[in-house]
Amino acid sequence: MSTQMSTPEQQENLQECSKIMATLPSEVFDEIFRHLKFDKRSLYSCLLVNRFWCRKVVPLIWRRPMPYNQKKNTCVDIGVFIPFFDESEVLSLIKGGMTIPDRPYPFFNYAQFLHILDIDGIEKATKHWFGKITKERTQQQLLQQQQQQQQQQQQQQQESNSETGSIVSNYIIPDNMDINSPINAMVVSLSKMFMRCATNLKYLILNPFGGYRDIPDSRIFIEGRPGLTNLRKFKIRFNSLSVIRPEYRKNIFDLMNTLPNICTGIHHLDITRVRVSNPDVARMVGGVIKSQQQLFYCRFFRVDGDVDSLISMLRFQANNLITVVFDDTDLADVSLEPLFKCTKLEALVFRKCRNVNLEKWKTLINAPFKLKLLHLSELSADVIKAIIEKAGDNLEKIGMKIVPSNVVEGIEAIMTSCPNVTHLSISCIQPNIDTKIFVPLMSKLKLLTHLTISTWEQDTCEILSELSNVKFEKLKYLELATNFNIKGLAVFLEKCDSPLTTIIMESINEEDLDMFKKFSREKGTLKWLGVEFTKSGEIQMSPYDYLRNISNLAEGYFQVFHAKQLRVRDKYL
Repeated sequence: MSTQMSTPEQQENLQECSKIMATLPSEVFDEIFRHLKFDKRSLYSCLLVNRFWCRKVVPLIWRRPMPYNQKKNTCVDIGVFIPFFDESEVLSLIKGGMTIPDRPYPFFNYAQFLHILDIDGIEKATKHWFGKITKERTQQQLLQQQQQQQQQQQQQQQESNSETGSIVSNYIIPDNMDINSPINAMVVSLSKMFMRCATNLKYLILNPFGGYRDIPDSRIFIEGRPGLTNLRKFKIRFNSLSVIRPEYRKNIFDLMNTLPNICTGIHHLDITRVRVSNPDVARMVGGVIKSQQQLFYCRFFRVDGDVDSLISMLRFQANNLITVVFDDTDLADVSLEPLFKCTKLEALVFRKCRNVNLEKWKTLINAPFKLKLLHLSELSADVIKAIIEKAGDNLEKIGMKIVPSNVVEGIEAIMTSCPNVTHLSISCIQPNIDTKIFVPLMSKLKLLTHLTISTWEQDTCEILSELSNVKFEKLKYLELATNFNIKGLAVFLEKCDSPLTTIIMESINEEDLDMFKKFSREKGTLKWLGVEFTKSGEIQMSPYDYLRNISNLAEGYFQVFHAKQLRVRDKYL
C-alpha cells in the first residue's frame, strides 16, 4: 500500500513509524486488528501492506464466512473451499451431478479459520453461489446464440457443448438437472469439510432450514473431528412458526441428543424460538444445559410451551452461571427458584417477559448472589423496585425500558439502593416523561460514566435541556438513541462540564460538525463521534466512506465512526 508524501519530513516520519511498528510484538498486532473485526473495508486494506499483516488479517476476515442474516447479501464465494475437498466430498458432488475440474489451491485453507458456523448459512451461501453461476450460464448461452448467427465455427462449438453439459464458471452442471440436487450435494460436502478442517470452530448456530426441513445427515456433525468438540458458544434457533417434531427433523434430534457426549465445554448457550411441545424436546434441550461443565451464560428468547422444564435445568449450573437472560418469554408457569442457588450470578435480564409478578420474585429476595448488571423491560413498578433493591450497592450497570409513570420510581430506587451505578440506559416506550423530576434524580448518581437515553423526540429535547443544568463529574459516554433537536444538543454541549470522550447519535450532517469541534476545542476531551445512520443525500458513496469524509472534516479534533464500532458491546445496556 503506497502513500503519497509531500515533504521529506513526512517521509522521514513514516519511515520512523515503520521501524517502530516492526519492533512490536506479534500480540500487539493481534489486539489492534481485533478492534477492526467489524470494519471489513479496513481489514481488506490491511491485507495489502505486507505478508505479516496479511497472515494476521486473513483469519479475522474468514472467521465467519457464512451469513445468517437474510437481509444481507454479502455471501462468500464457496468456490474457494472446493480445492480442499477430499475424495469422499468430491464423490458426493459427482453423485449430485457436478463435475469439478482441476483448480489451483488458494494461498490459505480458509476453512481452518472458521470460528463461527451457521448451518443454515451454508445452504444460503450455496444457493447464492449457484444462482450466480446460473445467471452467468444464461448470459453465456445468450452470447453464444448471438455469435451463432455470425460464425459457423461457434455454432459447432455450441453443439459440442450441448452434448456434455453447459460449462459455467468452470463447474459443469447438466442443463436438464434439478438444481436442488447439486445444491444439496454441495451443502453435504461443505459440512463434511468444515467438520474436518475447522480446527478453530468455537461457535455453532444450529438454525434449521426453513419450514419443516432438516439439517444434513447428523453423522456428519457427530462423527466429524475435530468438528464440534471444542465448542464454546452454541445457539439453537428456529423460526417462530416452527414445530419441533422428530418425524420432520430427525437429524436435529440426533445431533442435539448426542451433543452432550461430544462437547461439555460450552460457556455461552442461546436457546431461541424453541417450542417445548413434548417431553422429547424438553429432554433434548435440557440435556445440553445439564451436561455443560462451565456454562456461564444462558439465554431464553421467545421460548414457549413447557418453559419451566428448561429453567429447572439451571440448578445443575448453580456453581457456574454468571448471566441469565429471559427475553420475550412467558414466565406464567415458571418458577424462578432454580436461580436461588446460583451463587455466582452477576447479570440478570427480564426483557419483555410476561407474568413476572412480585410473588414470583420474592422467592429470590434472600438469594446469595450479588447482581452487578440488570436489564428490566416493561415490568410493573413494584417488581422493578424490588429487583433494584435486591441488587443494592453491588449494582454497576442497569438498563430499563419502561413507561413514563415508572421512570421516577425506578430512578429513585436506583439512587436510594444503588449508589455505585456507572452505566445507565433509559428507554421509554411512551411519550411525556416528567423530566424536571427525572433528570435531577439521575444527576445524583455521582459515579455515572455511561448514559444512554432513548425516548420520544420531544422528551429527548426536554431531557437535554435539563441535563445542561446539572453536572455529571465523571460522565464520558453519552448515547442519544433517538431523533432529537440538534439545537438542544448544542445548548447541552455549550454548558456541559462532563469529561465526554464519546458521543453517539442517530445521524449527522456536515454543518453539525462545528458545535462538536467547538466543544472539543474548549473541553479537550471529545475523541470519538458515533453515528447510526448517515445523511449523505445525493452523494454517491457508501456510509463508511461518508463517515470517513466527515471524520476528515473534523480536522483532527475527533474521529467519526459507525455507532456499532463505539457502542458498549452489551446488547442489554
